[in-house]
Amino acid sequence: LNLGKWPDAWRIKKGAFAALPERGLTFAALTQKVRERFNVRWGSVGVIVTLVDAHIRDALPLKRGDVVVQVNQETIWNPARLVELYQQAKAEGRKNILMLVERPNGFQFMLLPTL
Repeated sequence: LNLGKWPDAWRIKKGAFAALPERGLTFAALTQKVRERFNVRWGSVGVIVTLVDAHIRDALPLKRGDVVVQVNQETIWNPARLVELYQQAKAEGRKNILMLVERPNGFQFMLLPTL
């Protein structure tokens, strides 16, 4: 009996990281170890914010431990894809990217400026 396969987002074994240095953000894939460290619920899918630089922390909507579920309505689970979508929006002259973010108190949409 074959019931199907795990989604790609749930098959991550090794940590994948990416950074947006101009925004002072670092992201990681949701591996089991990362889920436990940040106390992320089992069913969450996305990319977790692992670091927000202190000098711009108050200017950004994202906080350490937030799980970015979608960017511009595209579900993401690879941190490199998030950076790619950010850079693409910036190159196209868009002022922001739209993110769906999961926090312990629920989901919310946020805009991240591309500068």
